[in-house]
Amino acid sequence: MINHGKKPGWRRLLAATVAILVVWTVVLPWIGARPALRARIEGLESQGVDPAALYYTDLEAMPRLESNVADAVRDHPEAFW
Repeated sequence: MINHGKKPGWRRLLAATVAILVVWTVVLPWIGARPALRARIEGLESQGVDPAALYYTDLEAMPRLESNVADAVRDHPEAFW
């Protein structure tokens, strides 16, 4: 096959792999060490809750967001279905 100026696929794969590794090993641990998030994680762990197992519906903001969506659907049903 002739290469018409395109980068070989392995370079893109390597770049994507390095990017994922940097995010996973540097960025996420840095975010997890921030005081506000660290306090939240420790609070959940002290209650016996695994923070990694939380689903989006377990978030404190969900009741308010669900109410906002319900209001929008009620007020403008034609916009959603």
